[in-house]
Amino acid sequence: AWTTGLLPRKPPQTGGRCRFAGSLAAMAATSRQSSAPTAKRAAIEAALLDATEALLAEGASFADLGVERIATQAGITRTAFYFYFADKRELLMALTADVNELLLEQANLWWSGEGEPAVRLERALTNVARLFGEHAVLLKALGEVAAYDEQVAEHWQRLIGQFLEATEERICEEQAAGLAT
Repeated sequence: AWTTGLLPRKPPQTGGRCRFAGSLAAMAATSRQSSAPTAKRAAIEAALLDATEALLAEGASFADLGVERIATQAGITRTAFYFYFADKRELLMALTADVNELLLEQANLWWSGEGEPAVRLERALTNVARLFGEHAVLLKALGEVAAYDEQVAEHWQRLIGQFLEATEERICEEQAAGLAT
């Protein structure tokens, strides 16, 4: 593995070529293939995201949040929570995967957009920074839990890895086109 701690290191390049050639297209195809949740499930997941972020914004640590408290804040019962998620860990990973999709969509403005690379990069970074700010308490909770939960740490590393792979590929493409050094 090419990771140490919570943040992945840059993977090696092979033979002077980018290691992840084609990963942007694969990432986009994978994202499009995932089935959309039902309207009810999407609404409940949105309510759980809002509830979790609101409780975290009030200063609670994720470890201190109980399922009952999250469910009540979201307007569902504790029993209903378990219909959608096995536990808080699964909730956190689902919520952060959803936020990651939003982040990837914005980063994709640079990775595969058209136009001047510097303008695309600035727009993408501005949007990604805005999303990080909007979901800061949730992403902080992800880091908190990843420090003591191996499964969540692996999830976090996969999310970061998606950004690293796509970013490396884009840099290599720009270098090949003479747009970056």
